[in-house]
Amino acid sequence: MSRASTHPHPAHGIHVPGRSLAALGLVLLAGSLVAWLVGFVRASAVILPYPYDFDYGEGIVWQQMRDIMRGDAYGPLGVLPSIVYHYPPVYHLTTALLAGALGLDELLAGRLVSLLSTLASGLLVAGLSADALGRTASTRTRIVCGALGGLVFLTCMPVMKWAPLMRVDLLACALSLAGLALAVRALERPGLIHLAGLCFVLAVYTKQVSIAAPAAAFIGLLAVAPRLALAGISSTVAMGAVALVGLWVGTGGGFVRHVFLYNANRLDPPRVVHLWLFLSSHVLYVAVALSGIHSVWPQLKTVCRNTRRADRQGLALLVVTAFLALKTLMLPMIMKSGAAENYFTEWCCALAIFIGIALRSIVAQALDTQEEKAAPSPTLTRLLVMVLPLQVWLLPHWSVSQAAADARARDLAPLVAMIQAEDRPVVSDDMTLPLRAGRRVVWEPAIAAELAHSGLYDEAAFVSMIRRRELGFFVTLGRRGDPLFDERYNPPVAAAIDAAYPSKREIGGLTLHLPER
Repeated sequence: MSRASTHPHPAHGIHVPGRSLAALGLVLLAGSLVAWLVGFVRASAVILPYPYDFDYGEGIVWQQMRDIMRGDAYGPLGVLPSIVYHYPPVYHLTTALLAGALGLDELLAGRLVSLLSTLASGLLVAGLSADALGRTASTRTRIVCGALGGLVFLTCMPVMKWAPLMRVDLLACALSLAGLALAVRALERPGLIHLAGLCFVLAVYTKQVSIAAPAAAFIGLLAVAPRLALAGISSTVAMGAVALVGLWVGTGGGFVRHVFLYNANRLDPPRVVHLWLFLSSHVLYVAVALSGIHSVWPQLKTVCRNTRRADRQGLALLVVTAFLALKTLMLPMIMKSGAAENYFTEWCCALAIFIGIALRSIVAQALDTQEEKAAPSPTLTRLLVMVLPLQVWLLPHWSVSQAAADARARDLAPLVAMIQAEDRPVVSDDMTLPLRAGRRVVWEPAIAAELAHSGLYDEAAFVSMIRRRELGFFVTLGRRGDPLFDERYNPPVAAAIDAAYPSKREIGGLTLHLPER
């Protein structure tokens, strides 16, 4: 019987797909992933230099970066200006350093940090997938499985959507994954545990909820190498504490107030629909990842029974499994008011790692490596792998053209001139507009509405300012009665805007609220 035909696996006696079928499936999957990546690169080439926002949060992150570099951040929350600093400063500092070193536009630099972090995260997903497969898989199998897992990560909707934006999430993700990869390798090179701890600290000081990766790493290490784990925990806590004290003292306690007190959003249960939308749109990825878990479960149980004898592969399996479990437990955070798809980013990392693992037997068959210990995929997984290219093409993707971006930029240019000519502050949902006009962001609608609900912001005083027309005008996405507008502008504020700025005008898809002439 030829090796290209279907035959019993020599170690398990279970039929696996023929080599030709496996190879065809992998070629289709790899081709789909690469084609998707080419499309994403083209879209990113349009998004990166675009001068205004592609996401509501970009402008406020840009303003926060400027304030942090001036030393004005994390101050008391006033009526106006009223800026909340949602995150610690690592992303902002990284962006400012890149912009300064290369002479880049600050918005472009922020987007570039996110994009490079996304690509780094894909490489780290590939490395962790290869580590979890271990030396029982051939080098070629590990490389191909890792590469496919990394490419799958890039196609996940939260990753794709946020990768080219000036947001903190992908840098935090890359730092968390770097910490995981270094922690796994620290079993063989103990000195790396302190570098892993530094990555974890930087991740937390990029986005304060980045705790799943260090928790997973130290859970695995405590089981396998307790002394190494305690050394890593000690250095990580020490570095984190030094940074916290420094930021606390340097901001007069404002850092803690902003990133914890002011950033504590209300529970909004209807947002759980985002979880359903994400899972349903990635259902084949989830199914294959579950198969990956199933394929390594016996090995994982063996590692758990003999943790002190675990090698790098055993530790990697423990760590990535713990990471997936912890991120799954954190998924209900999507029900926070203001939460969005970015809350799924790290979960996508774990998902992609196990997809890489699940592809092992098919990759080994396609490459004809004859791995005696390769765990065959269940029948369902083999079928799903053949239709994974369809999953790639069905996933959401950026749909943006250079012509459309240029046209909108031309439409918004007069609005920038209007803001520049206005003596009084202007409030804009697109917060890049006042920044392009050489002004500063003075008020962020969404967080002000949230803090007003919790009694942390004096909305009544702001309403009085509106009625006295102390602001030049408002620029909003939509009008009163539109869900997004009503979410960002509480009824007292919306009523004051309508009373003091009754004239409406549309520019570039935005609504201007102007005083009567």
